[in-house]
Amino acid sequence: MLIAPLIVTLLSLLFALAVLRKWLHSHKVSEQYWTISLFFSFIGSLSYCISVATVPHSAVWFRLYYLFGAMWMPLLMGLGSLGLVWRSRKVHLIATLIGGFGVIGSVLLLLAPIQSSALATIDGGPGINVIIPGIWLPFLILMNSLGASAVFLVALWSVYSTFRHRSPLQFLSGNMTLAIGVATISAAGTAARLGAPSLFWWTMVIGWCITFSGYLILTPIKRFTS
Repeated sequence: MLIAPLIVTLLSLLFALAVLRKWLHSHKVSEQYWTISLFFSFIGSLSYCISVATVPHSAVWFRLYYLFGAMWMPLLMGLGSLGLVWRSRKVHLIATLIGGFGVIGSVLLLLAPIQSSALATIDGGPGINVIIPGIWLPFLILMNSLGASAVFLVALWSVYSTFRHRSPLQFLSGNMTLAIGVATISAAGTAARLGAPSLFWWTMVIGWCITFSGYLILTPIKRFTS
């Protein structure tokens, strides 16, 4: 039941540490937001594992899973992609504006009532019916949409830039792979809502593997010397 969530937790941590290592040397705004996003993914998936492993299942840890993994991670991933094509000042400004909106959504999410019967019967699915839908849900949907849209728009820009400005094919292939990975991660939630919750975490595993591949194409790992 927890095999796939644990794999996502491990992948997120390894991915986060790899990007953090790069950011500590480059200080690129894209890697800054990717690092935060990946650590949020790690915290979110780990919180899910703890919630499910607890008897009875913990509502506190489940809320943290939704807060970090569902509400904030996609948006921060999108800001990282914007950092590839925008100046850091503009990306930080967008992050500040959307961040205030996200704080409101986070408070509403943390205050939303829990459906105890749904929480008690989680069997490895995403638990989309555990937190009772309310005012917090539009905030989550908008932040997810903005994050995914940013990744896809940067991918489209990379296509234009490659053919218009003769940018390196690495920029195109990396962004396209990144977009496919994020689309796969987004498809996990769609599959759950369409009646296939058992596919959620394994789809997430595939999505994170593709996303990590896109990152490696964009920023090949180099050896750093002190």
